Amino acid sequence: MKRRILNLSLLLSICFLITSLKAQQSALNPKLSNYAYLLGEFEVKVYLPDGNEGWKDGGEGTASYSTILEGTFIQENFAITIGNGTLTMNNILGIDPRTKELRLIALDKEYGTMDIYEGKIDQDTFFVSNLHSDARFELSNGDKLAFQLTYSPLTESSHRLLIEFTKDDGKSWHPYAKQYYIRKE
Repeated sequence: MKRRILNLSLLLSICFLITSLKAQQSALNPKLSNYAYLLGEFEVKVYLPDGNEGWKDGGEGTASYSTILEGTFIQENFAITIGNGTLTMNNILGIDPRTKELRLIALDKEYGTMDIYEGKIDQDTFFVSNLHSDARFELSNGDKLAFQLTYSPLTESSHRLLIEFTKDDGKSWHPYAKQYYIRKE
């Protein structure tokens, strides 16, 4: 009997999750409908460059994406552990109705920074960078980094975020991190 109740409870939870996700997707502004793959709860695996043009394990965490302001924006909240540190961010993605430009607002808890990324769309993949922002990330040696984020769907239940950096105003881009998002069941 307990097993039946547990199975029924699990089934109802899955149905609720699917119904909730479908409701968010259908409420999403048509301009953002190509990015419905972002919505939901995810486990995140982080990979860092290994110095030999490959990748090594870099950390893990969780992320959740939901719609806000009646489907006009997609909001991401994530917390990942990289080495001994934690990175906690809140990102908001939207399309400026005047310029039709894709924008991402990034709020970083640990560094206390706020930045605006602008970008372009290629079907269901999008690219945003903070090249035109005045909030470059300054290193102790004086180098100022700008970042480019590329979000790409992989499967129905996963997507990838590739993070690249530049020190030369976008003339060359270098790998910074790669994050894989796997939807929680």
